[in-house]
Amino acid sequence: MDDRKEQEADDFAANLLVPAAAFEAFVEAEDFEEESIRAFAKKVGTHPAIVLGKLQHNKLVSYRTLYELKVQIELF
Repeated sequence: MDDRKEQEADDFAANLLVPAAAFEAFVEAEDFEEESIRAFAKKVGTHPAIVLGKLQHNKLVSYRTLYELKVQIELF
């Protein structure tokens, strides 16, 4: 798969889990405390770890914070 198609697939998945317009509004508020992330995740119907991952990916919060929002899973 070329880079453009891969990016389109990534964007589609990200927007499916957290709607882009809602995420932009959340980011504009600049409140990335645990309770705010939990409330936003509940509002958009996703897990707080997904919201945290988007914030980390966009370099809005450190990868070293808010571990309590993350959940370990076993695939096999």
